[in-house]
Amino acid sequence: MSDITKIILDEFRKIVREEVLAALQEVKSNHSRTWVNKKQVAEYLNVSESWINQRINEIPHADRPIRFKLDKIDEWRESHDINENISEIIKVNKSKNTFRVT
Repeated sequence: MSDITKIILDEFRKIVREEVLAALQEVKSNHSRTWVNKKQVAEYLNVSESWINQRINEIPHADRPIRFKLDKIDEWRESHDINENISEIIKVNKSKNTFRVT
């Protein structure tokens, strides 16, 4: 590879890196301003609405109407293991061979 090709590739990488970082910063900025309802936050966390209802006092939110900021949800999710110990979340009813999410 010639020296000029290396220089062009290095400059191209630098420009792409700067553009990607700027785009990610914009997405993060928009994400921090995004408010969602209970159904949307349940989908975002891949849990049921009843799971959200059971933990509503733990999860950061605004009241009346209940809304959640996605950036706060991300912070909360990182500080809490929402995939708690499986034995605590899923209780097996052996007599009926059914599962219940608590």
